[in-house]
Amino acid sequence: MTSAMLCLLLAQAAAAAPVARASAAAEEDAAPDPGAPVRFRNEELFRVRAPSGKLNPAQRAAAIESRLLGVAGGPSEAITQVHTLERGQSTDVLVGDVLLVAVTDEDAAGRPREQVALEISGKIRAVLQREFDGRSLRGLIAAGVYSALATLLFILALLALRVGSPRLRVRLANWRPRWIPNLRLGSVDLLSPDRVAAALASLTRLLAFAAALFALGVYLNTVLSFFPWTRGFAEGMAAYVLHAFANVFFAVAGYLPNLVYLALIYLVVRWILKIIKLLADELQKGSLVFAGFHADWAGPTYKIVRFLVLALSAVVAFPYLPGSQSPAFQGVSIFVGVLFSLGSSSAISNV
Repeated sequence: MTSAMLCLLLAQAAAAAPVARASAAAEEDAAPDPGAPVRFRNEELFRVRAPSGKLNPAQRAAAIESRLLGVAGGPSEAITQVHTLERGQSTDVLVGDVLLVAVTDEDAAGRPREQVALEISGKIRAVLQREFDGRSLRGLIAAGVYSALATLLFILALLALRVGSPRLRVRLANWRPRWIPNLRLGSVDLLSPDRVAAALASLTRLLAFAAALFALGVYLNTVLSFFPWTRGFAEGMAAYVLHAFANVFFAVAGYLPNLVYLALIYLVVRWILKIIKLLADELQKGSLVFAGFHADWAGPTYKIVRFLVLALSAVVAFPYLPGSQSPAFQGVSIFVGVLFSLGSSSAISNV
C-alpha cells in the first residue's frame, strides 16, 4: 500500500511539471517584450526593442554601450556634439559623426520617435558630463577628500561600537527586571530575570555585529560612488542590497497570515494531545475502564495515537509552511517521504 501511494505521488508530480512549464511559457509569450537595456557604468539609460540587421536587441544594446564607452574615453568636447538627426525610418542620436543609437518606431513603443530620441540624447549628455567632471583633476581631488572624510566617519563608528557595545552588555547583564516572573519546569528555569538579561546581552552582541556590517556596506558604497570608474558598481551594489531587503521584508509580511494559521494548528494539536494523554493516564491507573481494553495497552496506544495526530497535523500545516509551494521544497518532501516509507515498512506492518 505504501509503495502504491508513493508511485501515485511521483506520477502526480511528473504530470504536473509539464503543465506548469506550459503555463509559464504561455505567460511569457503573452507578456510584452521589455527590450534590452543600454547601461553606462551599470546605470540603465534606455531600452532598445527592435533588431537592426543581423543584430538582435541584446546585441544591439551591447554595441551601443561599446560606442558610448568609446565616446566617454575621448575628449570632453563630446558633450557639446550630442545631437539628433531625422532619417525617415529612424531618428539617430549622434556625437559628432559617431552614431550612438538609431531610434525606430518600435524602440519608441508607441511614443513620438523624435521625443524619445531627444530624451535619450539628454541622458547621454548627463552621463557624459558626470563622467568628465569625475575624471577631471578637480573631481578627483574632491573624491579623495570625500573618501578621507568617509573613512574617518567609518573608523569613528567602529570605535563607538567597540567601546559602547561591551558597556551596554555589562549593564544588561547586571539588570534584573522585577516585573519578569520566575517560571520553572521542575529544576529548569523557563523564564527568569537572569535569563532575560543574558538573552538581551546576546542580542546586543548580534546587533553590534549587524551594525558593523551595515556601516561597512555604507562606507564601501559611499567611497565607490565618488569615483567614475566604480560609481556604476556602487549603484548596482546598493540596488541589489535594497532589493534583497525588500524581498525579505515583503516575504515576512506576506507570511504573517500563515503564521497565525500555524499558531492555531499548534494550539489545537497541543490541547488534543493533552486530552489524549489525560485519557491514557486514567486508563493506565484504572480510573477509566473500557470493555476489552487492558490497562497495560494505554501507554503504547497513546504513542500510536500521538504519532497519528502529529502526522495529520503535519499534513494540515504543510501548505502554510514557508516555501511549501516551491518545486524544491516539494521535491525534498517527496524524497523524505520515500526515505520514511522505505525505513518504516516493518514498523507499519507491526502496527
